[in-house]
This record gives sequence, C-alpha cells and structure tokens, in this order.
Amino acid sequence: MVSALQRFCVATIFTCMSFQSLADDMRPYISGGYRAVVIEGKIEPGDFATFSRILRENNGQVSTVFCFSPGGDFYEAMKIGRAMRALELNSVAPTQSASGRPVCDAPAKPNDPKNCTCASAGFFLHIGGEGKFGTYLAAHRPYFEKGRFGNLSEINAKAAFDALQSSARDYMTEMGVPPHVQEEVLGTPSDRNLFLDERTIKTYFSGDLPYHREWLANRCGALSSSEKQRSNVYSARLRVGGKLSAFSTDERSDFDALQEKEHAERKCVIAVTDQSRLAAYERYFHEKPNAALVRTNKK
Repeated sequence: MVSALQRFCVATIFTCMSFQSLADDMRPYISGGYRAVVIEGKIEPGDFATFSRILRENNGQVSTVFCFSPGGDFYEAMKIGRAMRALELNSVAPTQSASGRPVCDAPAKPNDPKNCTCASAGFFLHIGGEGKFGTYLAAHRPYFEKGRFGNLSEINAKAAFDALQSSARDYMTEMGVPPHVQEEVLGTPSDRNLFLDERTIKTYFSGDLPYHREWLANRCGALSSSEKQRSNVYSARLRVGGKLSAFSTDERSDFDALQEKEHAERKCVIAVTDQSRLAAYERYFHEKPNAALVRTNKK
C-alpha cells in the first residue's frame, strides 16, 4: 500500500506538474494489423487510466508499448509496467548509436525529438515488458519532489526515503532485474543518470523473458540442433555475398527444407503468442475480447 506521503508527487529528473495533467502524449499506433501504445513525454498521475482505456478500446490487439519518456511519476510507471507484464506486452525503447546518442527509428516515433529517450521512471515502465527491445536506457533511484519531503523531520524523511527505495527494489525484483543492477540503480543519485551498458542490456533487458523464450522454443521448435547449425551456415554464406545459385543441388534442397521448417516455426510462435496474449487480456480485464473484432483486425 502506498502511503499519502510516498504518493505525494514522486518524481524523477523533472519536476512534477498538476495531478490532473497526463503524459505529454499517450496514443495508439495502428499500422495494418499491428497495434501499439506510444507513451511520449513525462509520465504523470492518471496515465495508467488512459493506458487501460486505450488497451480496451483496441480490444486486446495491442502487442507493444513504445517508451519515449524522460521520466515522471515513479508509482504511475510501476502501475503501467505491472499491467504490461500481466498483459504480456512488449516494450520498445530507443536504440543507441555508435556515438552514444539515442535513435528512434522504430515504426512509431516520438512527435518531439527531445522525447527520444527512455530514462528514469521510463526505465521502470520499460522493464515491465514481456519482451524488451532497445539499447538506450538510463536510470537512477526515485525520489520525492523538492518541497514537502524537505519539510519532514530527519527521522521521518529517512523512513519515507527507505520506503520509496524498498518499493523500487521490490518492483525490480518482481520484474526480474538482477540484484547487482538494482543496487546500481538505487545507488545512483536522482540528479544523475546511470546509462546501462550494451552488455548489461543484452544480458538482462533484451528479447523475451527467459521462461517465455524456452516455452515457445519447446512448443514451437521445429529444427534440431544440427539443422539449426546448417541453417546458420547457409545464412552466413548468403550474408557475405553468396548466392543460392552457388549452392549444390543437395545444399539447395536442404536449404529449402530448412526454410520451410523455420517458416512453420515462426507461424507457430505468432499463433501461440497471440492466443496467450488474448487469454492474458481476459484474465486482466475480466472480459473476453470481441471475437468478431479480433477476426476483423487480423485481416
């Protein structure tokens, strides 16, 4: 349970605004049968309600959330992150260029270039994703906005700060963030940013959750280990400028058979993922998506 003191304008790098205001822009993104939610700008109290409304209006067809946020309200970010995990939604953050700059080249893009980031409370939102994509992540410990917190006695301030840190640690544990990364985040002062390195992101914050990846591989895997090795060899040859015409007759036949198996595997993964996400929607909202609308959206 969040106390009134904890809930009082928890902020990140930017100062809090009115509790009545929402993120600079939270909107659906629709392209053919693909549906996502874009969260752009500062995360504000009330955004969770808007997020839930968009999901329900899109009848369980949303699969992805785009994080274009410099930060905002920590508790609101946690509520959205928990909903994302329960609903099995993916999260996409910006990528990092060779020079260390954020790049927003995904299908959905921020309206304001300054929002091409996923930092602070945005990081806490992003880690809620069932699958996580993007390599530009920055974090620091959450804190109370200047004002009321500073007027507390030192003893009460310590108790409030400890409770806030504990909430952040519990949430990161729930989301599978390893303890050593948690300590780095919580050890980073609120006026700085911890930019996660590529190795950390690829190890802990990239792709599907481990259990989900193994479950799909077990359920949909069509290629044996030796077949995967041969497929990788063929793909490597093509990547370095090779041509199918250079394959022997036996190699071409083997390549075509492997491609057919991989296609069947991808179809299985898509079908199982869609079915699982619809079931998650029903569990979360306690209602089934409209079957007719689901069929229409798939066309």
